[in-house]
Amino acid sequence: MLAGKLRHYLSLSLQRSIANAQDQRFAVGCILFFGFPLLHILWNFGAAQADETLWSRSLACFMGLGLMGLRYWPSTLKPYLPAYWLLTLWYAFSFFFAYSFLMNEASVISAMFLLCSIFLLLLLVDLPVLIILLLSGWGFALAAYYLSVEDVFLGEEHLEMTLLIIFMVVAGSTLNYKAALLQQQRMAGMAAVAGMIAHELRTPLSGIKSGANAIARYSPELIEGYQLAQQHSLLTKVLRPSRIQQLSEVNARIIAETDYANTIIDMLLVRAGSENALCNCVWETCSMADCVFTALQRYPFKSPAEKKTVKWQGDFHFYGSKLLMQHVLFNLLKNALYAMATARKGEIHIWTALSETHHCLYFRDTAKGMSALQLSRLFNHFYSTTFMGTGLGLSFCKLVMQHFGGDIFCDAKEGEFTQFMLTFPRKSLPDKKNAN
Repeated sequence: MLAGKLRHYLSLSLQRSIANAQDQRFAVGCILFFGFPLLHILWNFGAAQADETLWSRSLACFMGLGLMGLRYWPSTLKPYLPAYWLLTLWYAFSFFFAYSFLMNEASVISAMFLLCSIFLLLLLVDLPVLIILLLSGWGFALAAYYLSVEDVFLGEEHLEMTLLIIFMVVAGSTLNYKAALLQQQRMAGMAAVAGMIAHELRTPLSGIKSGANAIARYSPELIEGYQLAQQHSLLTKVLRPSRIQQLSEVNARIIAETDYANTIIDMLLVRAGSENALCNCVWETCSMADCVFTALQRYPFKSPAEKKTVKWQGDFHFYGSKLLMQHVLFNLLKNALYAMATARKGEIHIWTALSETHHCLYFRDTAKGMSALQLSRLFNHFYSTTFMGTGLGLSFCKLVMQHFGGDIFCDAKEGEFTQFMLTFPRKSLPDKKNAN
């Protein structure tokens, strides 16, 4: 029981650390790519460090270049981005500076950079992930140090640095915890307000849907009575046949719109409630084909012609929530259809693919694409490429996909296309009896 809770806690911490990294990867890449070679040059001229190897800094520099060029990664490699991010942090900010500190016999400059590396990690990851990175990185650094030197040097400086590091980790984690707690309280307040608004909106929506259902039930008799009265010349004013057809179809449209409005309310409530609300959804083995089909059936397309612009094929099974997956597809459909309406061209293609470790769902529209700046900020909270957008849709999709154990990535070319790739872990699915 305790081990399960611990794994769940570590999993959530890891997901938060990876999700928060989307705005920091490029900056960290620049620090590694430009900063590490510059420091190597300074050490060679100033002889500030006795032990300074070019290959170790070159590896960190190369890893930083990979972070800087994320948008040029091929789609087959993007599912490995979270692992690459954590490996880069482990090597550049945990192993490297600890190894340098030991090899330089606890010199002042190496100690200062070791503290700076811990400070950066405090800003980049949660406490559980920080502890794992530090302990594993320092463990490997200590082993490499013992294998690299004949006379091991361990003095008072190491003990003093250990005490200082413990204080820094505890103090920094406390400050981060207070900031996270404040953010959690704000989100709880938003969830409370969202719940109140949702309740106020659901009441009139229920009334509208109930009225539309009643009209839909009796409208055939009313239309039949109108047609009989028209045949017997009992009416002074008649309606065109097209108006009669519109009246017969409007009820279904009202019901569909109210269902869609309730779906959007559900999505906003889940988004306001953040991670805990996601865990309250029903988790089960799902068919992607069923999710896409249901989303297309429930989405309020403006016309049959608009619906025909969506083409899809393929299927696979994943463990997650059908409702949340449909919300993700709703967001992608809404954005793609808006882009197509403004560009006055384009189609939507949805298909599945399979890699060695992941199932993939591709969602591509051939409307107007996106610029490099838009692409770099696409999944940020409250960032929107549309005038009326809230900026919550794609960040919500990111959150859902990471809870599924996968991720969502985007590739685009301005004036040509926008393509999303949704990855799902390819692993054995739980039995239906234990799915919940």
